[in-house]
Amino acid sequence: MCTLTYIPYKSNGFILTTNRDESGSRPTVSPMYYNHKGEVLLYPRDLEASGTWMASNGSNTTICLLNGAFVRHQREMKYRKSRGVMALEYFGYSDTLEFIRDYYFKGIEPFTLIVVKHDNSVQLQELRWDGTSIHFRVLPESDPRMWSSATLYPQNIWKKRESWFKDWLETKFESTQNSILEFHHNGGGGDERNDLIMNRDGKVMTVSITSIKWEDAHLELYYEDLLNDKISHFSYRKDNFSSNPFQCAQE
Repeated sequence: MCTLTYIPYKSNGFILTTNRDESGSRPTVSPMYYNHKGEVLLYPRDLEASGTWMASNGSNTTICLLNGAFVRHQREMKYRKSRGVMALEYFGYSDTLEFIRDYYFKGIEPFTLIVVKHDNSVQLQELRWDGTSIHFRVLPESDPRMWSSATLYPQNIWKKRESWFKDWLETKFESTQNSILEFHHNGGGGDERNDLIMNRDGKVMTVSITSIKWEDAHLELYYEDLLNDKISHFSYRKDNFSSNPFQCAQE
């Protein structure tokens, strides 16, 4: 939920990849299918808050959540609801504009929610909640883009990280999921506290990498648990997403 890249893929697809920077002791479950109020979703699960930072419904929507909006904020003692739960509740709305109009955001910690709509065409959307107001924009879906969590990376650091991303695009980029995963493993300048695989004195570190690729109604999810050295991989077509071979957990 702390570093995210978006790569347009071929004529009508994308690759969305995120590194999650978190306490190594925070319990997490690798991705699986969940029946969320009648809709099948695929996502890794944060057991502490029962939410997620990345999810897809396998047909037309994939989302990724980052902590913070624009700058590091002063945390309150208690919040009404987890941001990760809010991210799952997004799927209960017909579109992002309805979500913005009807959802009750007060009492939720600031966040950035990236939404990729991918039915007949791809649309990239960015929604930021700063604790007071919603900021929404539609971004060019043909442009690669990178985000860094405002709670961990101040402006000078996320600009430096964007320069690494730009350099990688110009010198090493290949239009494959493996290529972007290589950047998410090795991107940086040798600063363990701010590289894409980061570690801040063992208190906060990159605990996993999640990548979703969409192309021609076919979705692939790659998940790497860096703490336990485990990899999960899901691959399916849009038409058979809900008839998956796994038993859906009920939400």
